[in-house]
Amino acid sequence: MKRFFDFFRIHPYLLILAAGMTAFGPTLMGGFIWDDHEMIVKNPYVQHLSVRNLKHAVTTDVFNGRGNAYYRPVQTLFNMWDYRVWGLAPFGYHLTNLIFHLLSALLLFQLLLILFDDRRVAFWSSFLFAIHPIIVEQLLIIAGRAEVLSMAFGLAFLILAVQKSQKMMWSAALLFLLSCFSKESGIVFLLLLPLLGFLNEARRVSLGRYFVFGFVLVAYLFFRFWILPMEKMAFVWNDIPAILFRDLPMMMVEYLRILLFPVDLHSHRRFVFSWPGFFLSYALLGLGTFLLIRRKSRLGFFFLLWFLLGFL
Repeated sequence: MKRFFDFFRIHPYLLILAAGMTAFGPTLMGGFIWDDHEMIVKNPYVQHLSVRNLKHAVTTDVFNGRGNAYYRPVQTLFNMWDYRVWGLAPFGYHLTNLIFHLLSALLLFQLLLILFDDRRVAFWSSFLFAIHPIIVEQLLIIAGRAEVLSMAFGLAFLILAVQKSQKMMWSAALLFLLSCFSKESGIVFLLLLPLLGFLNEARRVSLGRYFVFGFVLVAYLFFRFWILPMEKMAFVWNDIPAILFRDLPMMMVEYLRILLFPVDLHSHRRFVFSWPGFFLSYALLGLGTFLLIRRKSRLGFFFLLWFLLGFL
C-alpha cells in the first residue's frame, strides 16, 4: 500500500489515465450508432478536406439542416480530421473522444490543485471523474464528442484565465471560444469563473479580463445566431419558465442520484413530471440550502453553485 501511495504522489497523472482507460477502453470497440450516421457516414462534407467544406463547417449546423439546429463547428472539424486519418473506421473516432475525456480528467486535476493546493483532493476528484459511468454515452456515440471537446477546452480556459500572465489571458479567450464552438453549453464556463475567486481569493480575475471574455461571448452569440437565426430555437424560449421553476429541481435531484448511485442509466432519459416529485425536490433542495447557510460552508456553496450553473 505504501508503494501505491508513493507512486500516486510521484505519478498521479499516470494513475488517472490508467483508471480512465480501464473504465472506458472497451468503447474503442464500438461502431457508428444513432447520429453518427448523419454526422459522419452519410455526410459528404466531412469526407473531403477543401476550402468549400471548411466554410460549410462553420456556416451550418452539424446535421446540415436535416436535424436539430446545433451549431458546433469544432465538432465537425474534428470529424473531418478523423476521416482523413481513419476513413470510416470507427475505432479512431472513439479514440479521439476517449483522449479528450482523459485530457479533461488531467485538466480537472490541475484546476483543483490550483484551487485547493491539495494533491489528494485533486487526485481523487479527477480519478472519480475519469471513471464515473455518467460520461459513457458521450464515449459510446461518436456524436457525443461535442460534450468532451467543450469540457476539455472549458477546463483549460479556467486554468489559464486565473493565471496572472497577459499572454495567458488571450490564450484563455481562444479556449473559451473553442469550448463554445464545440457545444453551446460552453458558455457556462464563463459563469463558473467567478466561483473560482469565491473559493480562492488569490484566483480572482480582474474586471478587465471579464471584459475581454465577455466580448468573446458576445461575438460568439452574434455569430451563432447569425448562422442559425433565433426563430429556429423559439421552442426553447417558450419552455424556459417551465424548465427553470417546474422541471429543474426534479432534474437536479435525479442528477444527484445518478452521481451518487450511477445505476439505471439511459442515453435518452424520459422526464416525467409529477407533483409529489416536484414538492419533494423543492423540499430536499431547500433543506440542503438551509444546512449550507447554517454551517456557512463556502466550499458547500461553491459546489452547489457549480452544480446549478452547470444545469443552466
